[in-house]
Amino acid sequence: MKKKHYLTIILCFAILPLIEIGIFEEVLWHGWGGFGDITLEYTKAGEIGTSVLLFFIPLIVLRALFRRIALCLKERSGAKKLLIDCFCAFFGIGIGLGYLFLWYHLPGHHGILDPFFLFGRGIAAFFIELFGWMTVPVAG
Repeated sequence: MKKKHYLTIILCFAILPLIEIGIFEEVLWHGWGGFGDITLEYTKAGEIGTSVLLFFIPLIVLRALFRRIALCLKERSGAKKLLIDCFCAFFGIGIGLGYLFLWYHLPGHHGILDPFFLFGRGIAAFFIELFGWMTVPVAG
């Protein structure tokens, strides 16, 4: 049972960086006009909305960490279990970031086709388009 628990932690925390970096990349490049189009900029609501998108996953991770600390203190299971859980979480994050790093540096790389990365990009694009967070810049 403990092995499944630790494997679940590692897999969940390996997927989270993929989604987060997908969101970050979409927020970063969404308004880029490309080759000849007008480059868009974020509205005030867009700046707030993208900040919420970017900080959502890190805040969820911190909440999970504090919840785990509270459970360990409540059950009096000790610091060993908490340290093992934290190690598994950091190991999972390292696997996710290492996977992205290796994927970007593969020969013949033309983009990431990971479904979790694309899911993160899709989430960001959906909210940006749905709420109209981008506008044409005003010439000043």
